[in-house]
Amino acid sequence: ACVVKGGHLKGGANVLDVLWDGARLHQFRHPRLAAHETHGTGCTFSAALTASLARGQSLSRATASAQATVYAALRRARPAGSHWQLNLI
Repeated sequence: ACVVKGGHLKGGANVLDVLWDGARLHQFRHPRLAAHETHGTGCTFSAALTASLARGQSLSRATASAQATVYAALRRARPAGSHWQLNLI
C-alpha cells in the first residue's frame, strides 16, 4: 500500500490525497486551508494513520481519519517562531 499526500502541491481549492491499497485507488479530498509556514504535517499524518490502524480501522478508513486529523490541526494552528504549530487539542 502507498499513500501520496497532496497538501504541498500548489494551486486548486482542494487538497487531494491518494491511497493505493494494492487493489484499488482511493481519493480523499478536503478544502485547501490558507496555512502558513507549517511544519510536521507528514509526521502527524503518519502517526494518526498508525494509531487508527492499531485501533483496527481499515486502511481506507484510517487514511481518511488521518487526513481529518491533520486538517483539524491545521485549522487550529497558531504561530510559534517562524512556523505555525499544529494544534491537535
